[in-house]
Amino acid sequence: MHHFETMPPDAKAWIYAANRKLTLDEKNKINTKATQFVSNWTAHEQQLKASVDILNDLFFVVMVDENYNAVSGCGIDKSIHFMQELEKEFNIELFNRMQIELLKDEEIIITSKPNLTVLYSEGVIDDETIFINKNITTKKEFDTNFMIPLNQSWVYQSIKNAQLT
Repeated sequence: MHHFETMPPDAKAWIYAANRKLTLDEKNKINTKATQFVSNWTAHEQQLKASVDILNDLFFVVMVDENYNAVSGCGIDKSIHFMQELEKEFNIELFNRMQIELLKDEEIIITSKPNLTVLYSEGVIDDETIFINKNITTKKEFDTNFMIPLNQSWVYQSIKNAQLT
């Protein structure tokens, strides 16, 4: 079970994607660090009820139950610094907003927005390919919109427009 599964629907959520799959050893070390981070994570000296989970050896799911205590700007800053520390220690990128992830035949495809159009035009991906939506902000959105068909994604219109040129 993932820790975020116990979070309420209105819990704040952030998704970060690594630029490569983590090894089992890396994942275990990160899980240990994440558990320690969450147990000490505060905002304005108030303990937060939170979780950090890793999905598919790639996606970092961070959630905070604000019904317990509000996360606030300083709490968010602490989580960003934690992610930046993980980047340095494990030689990964977690803040590349040009990176796009898709799920095709149970395999994660890591690509970029410009390359997405190429993959689409070559038939590697299609309208029904699963798009990983990292723009979610709540647990409810995570439950319903984390994995959606490409044709329901924010990037789909740009792919279609590129097909017309």
